Amino acid sequence: MNHEAYEQEIEEIDFLELFFTVIRKWKSILLTAVVFAVLLGGFKGIAVLRTGSTATEEQLAQIEACRSNVESLQNSINSEQAYMGNSIWYRLNAGNTVSYKTAYYITIDNADLENWIGSNDAYADAILRSYQEIMTGNTLLTELAEQEGIDVSYIREIIAVATSENADDAGRFLTVTVYHDSAENAQRVMDELTGKMDTVTQQVTEAVGPHDIKVVEEGIGNLISPEQLNNQTLHNNSLTTLQTELQTRQAELEQLESQCKTENIGKAIAKFGIIGALLGIVLALVLIIVAFILSDKLNRAEELKRRYHATVLGRLETKKPNGLADRLIARLAGKDQKIDSETALDIIAGNLANYAANERKILITGLANREVMENVAGEMKKRLPEKQILCSGDVSTDINTLKILPYCDGIVLVEECGVSEHPAIEVEMDHIQNLKKKLIGCIVLE
Repeated sequence: MNHEAYEQEIEEIDFLELFFTVIRKWKSILLTAVVFAVLLGGFKGIAVLRTGSTATEEQLAQIEACRSNVESLQNSINSEQAYMGNSIWYRLNAGNTVSYKTAYYITIDNADLENWIGSNDAYADAILRSYQEIMTGNTLLTELAEQEGIDVSYIREIIAVATSENADDAGRFLTVTVYHDSAENAQRVMDELTGKMDTVTQQVTEAVGPHDIKVVEEGIGNLISPEQLNNQTLHNNSLTTLQTELQTRQAELEQLESQCKTENIGKAIAKFGIIGALLGIVLALVLIIVAFILSDKLNRAEELKRRYHATVLGRLETKKPNGLADRLIARLAGKDQKIDSETALDIIAGNLANYAANERKILITGLANREVMENVAGEMKKRLPEKQILCSGDVSTDINTLKILPYCDGIVLVEECGVSEHPAIEVEMDHIQNLKKKLIGCIVLE
């Protein structure tokens, strides 16, 4: 036998046998798929239980944006409701608003203009503007708000400071008005404001120049306030709009969350279970194919014919297909023998008698299980009593086989699929060839 020929044959891949090898491993493939499905599906299930969501990153981004909108709208609504609950100006009766008015008259002597470069009108205007700025400024209003126990923004709404130029060059009017829900409250705030006028007058004098200021009129009255009505309408409409928008955004958020929950943990597990099963199948196929390509083991009886030009005397089934699927695969692969073992042994004995008509002393050896080979040898002795049938172990490992091999007329190899390896078979073939012994044929255990 030529070793180079053996090596060349080994490099060839029997794709048909590869196909049936893969199919025969369907249980292993299925088991791997189930394991990976359980692992990946279980991992996803645990992840969902930990995070409480099956949403994708895009869905989570949409939910987060919607939640942010809902939170912003809720804050705006809270601000509006806080304003409505705390604002004195908002709570006033627009058709009967209580107001406390104090009118001041500011006079200017010529002596007051001694250091003034501009006109008398400009001087008087500077005095009025200074009063107006100070009395509506944060410092004074913050002090009033602390005394009233309310926010400065609410105190600012109920105090109005106006100037009037309906007078001669010697004087101007300054009108201070306090709006409140009762005469007592309006007077209280006005008294607090009046109590600070001396300080305000001193500030104006230092900033602009000397002048005289006195109260010319004060009193409580009731009025219809279109501005207050507009303010109420504006905030009422704003609150309604915000509440409507909030309901819309909340419904949108609930829908988004519902969509994520619809893809519940069961669907998430199923989805990743399927992915895991596919990965398991692919991995199992890759491992089976790689193992087949790298394996040197005998797969089919036809390999003995093709690679070593050996005669196959017959096949014996050592493992019967159990299930329907296994029997079908065996039938497709041509390994499902429809004959029983006795008939198969008869066929082998008949072939052996035909191919070894002139050989009397026959050695049965090979790489198959020793007990199985002895059983085969025993059966051949029963069926071929005229032949001297011997049985011994593997040529490459059994010294007794090497001793009796030269004295045999013919050799029968018993090889087992999935057990016998081609390098060892080659060694057997070499021994037979070197001793110029006849290889009668091979019996294949499948």
